Amino acid sequence: MLKNLFSLYYYQYPQALVNLMWLAQFDPARYLKRINQTNNFLLPLEDPAPKTVKYLVLENLIRLGIILQIVVGIWLIIAGFNHTVVGGIFFGLALVVIYPFVWAYLTVLVLILRQWFKYGSQLDKIN
Repeated sequence: MLKNLFSLYYYQYPQALVNLMWLAQFDPARYLKRINQTNNFLLPLEDPAPKTVKYLVLENLIRLGIILQIVVGIWLIIAGFNHTVVGGIFFGLALVVIYPFVWAYLTVLVLILRQWFKYGSQLDKIN
């Protein structure tokens, strides 16, 4: 159980997210289903997606976002210790702890926007 929990904080977590997107064929509904069914995020790394430019850009954008969220969280913790931000310690700690969940579901928004730009106003006519 702890191995599954620690897999969320593994350094290859962004790669696992992109692999899950690739396995879901970049479909938001399938991706959400895969995210919710995945217990161990090391398993998607066993079947890697092809290393295309799109794959690498997406992985690095997720990695950059995670790093920025952690940096802001640490800054808030330090500001809370210096008494410049009220509740900064707890809010900063929360930002650092919940980054896997934020980025797993923020990528769903990216997939939805991708479909929206691809299909435009005809998205409701597909089904």
